[in-house]
Amino acid sequence: MYAKISKDRAEELKKFLIRNSVLVKGFKVLHSNSYVLYPVDIKVAKIKKLIEKRGGTLVADSSGSSTAALPEAAAKKQNFRMPGYDILGNISVVEIPDRMEGEEGAISKAIMESHKGVGTVLAKAGPVTGIYRTRKLKYVAGKRSYIATYRENGCTFRFNVRDVFFSSRLSYERARIASLASPREKVIVMFAGAGPFAIEIAKRQPSAEVIAIDINRKAFEWMKENVSINKTSNVTPVLGDVDAVAEKYAGFADRIVMPLPKSSHLHMRSALLMAKKKAVIHVYAFGSTEGAAADTAKEVGRLADEIGYSARPVFSRVVRNYSPKENEVVVDFIVRKRDLRKRQ
Repeated sequence: MYAKISKDRAEELKKFLIRNSVLVKGFKVLHSNSYVLYPVDIKVAKIKKLIEKRGGTLVADSSGSSTAALPEAAAKKQNFRMPGYDILGNISVVEIPDRMEGEEGAISKAIMESHKGVGTVLAKAGPVTGIYRTRKLKYVAGKRSYIATYRENGCTFRFNVRDVFFSSRLSYERARIASLASPREKVIVMFAGAGPFAIEIAKRQPSAEVIAIDINRKAFEWMKENVSINKTSNVTPVLGDVDAVAEKYAGFADRIVMPLPKSSHLHMRSALLMAKKKAVIHVYAFGSTEGAAADTAKEVGRLADEIGYSARPVFSRVVRNYSPKENEVVVDFIVRKRDLRKRQ
């Protein structure tokens, strides 16, 4: 049996498995583009639940042996190298480079043989574009469906992959921020999409009040469905431009999440307007591999100062490598409103 987990959470789970003496020695740790699988010997139900709490799942191959097939292994048998792909529950989205045109069938077979829950394979047919952050997708194999049912961190999400931006690679970040929220906090999630950040926070802290804002009507409708699926009535979905609705929530938030890495900084004035006199803001941003976090901290500090706030960075991490020269990072800030009278 294997404990399967996304690469960005693998080290944390490994330490837990070693600490609890359930990592099996003598068996190889398996790797894919997106996941790590640790061989485990689970004899206590409590350990299984703790693995799942950390974002892992227990898997075994169809033969029932303590090995698990990965697309890379299937691809090797067919003499080609797997391209990058994402698993969104029943749907896999793969990025097929030009050099592999014509090999879509072999790629799909490798994915579907290795991920038994995947019934549809789609290929990226363009970049993420527009204010709705959507991309064109091409049907490749399996059932012709675009509705994903995806589970992570104890939550279930349904959405149309053509109409909504959703990244499984933010699973760790969603769990991390949900773990930071306190009882009775007031939280605003900007650019909320189908609701994953908001719902995971709300489920972790049922006494929290979460406002989730998105301009995309289709995402908004899926968010409402996901609120119902996850029974998180403490999430209020809001349809609208964050800059247009910010005044309504002036001074509301103890915590604000800004998962729009290409342009979060353009909406900093609205975020600070919605923040209490002291609040935490999580800013996602793209930047150079050498200095993305430092550049983000400097820019947010400058923008906050212009609006009469201080913004002190208290945590940062690389979320993912976006390109050879660019990373996506998150920087957590404690922001405080200055007493302008003291400055005069």
